[in-house]
Amino acid sequence: MKTVEAILLSKGLKVWEKNGNKRIYINDLSAIGIEKVSNNPKGYRKVTMVYDILADSFSWNGSTSSMDATIKELAALIRTEAQEA
Repeated sequence: MKTVEAILLSKGLKVWEKNGNKRIYINDLSAIGIEKVSNNPKGYRKVTMVYDILADSFSWNGSTSSMDATIKELAALIRTEAQEA
């Protein structure tokens, strides 16, 4: 079992530390597999996800309410990948 942080770092993403916060910003969702959960990955180009390492939570912005379910599915996919590793 790996941590979500380790999975994201293995995909080439970097940790940003500032003011006691540790976060991983995901500006390109194709880096983490949006094509696995969406048949229109280009529609998510303006969506940014943030993984807060200390809170162990995902947040995102730039999505519409109809995109939220897909983004949640992507976050769950990453957590599953971490548990199975």
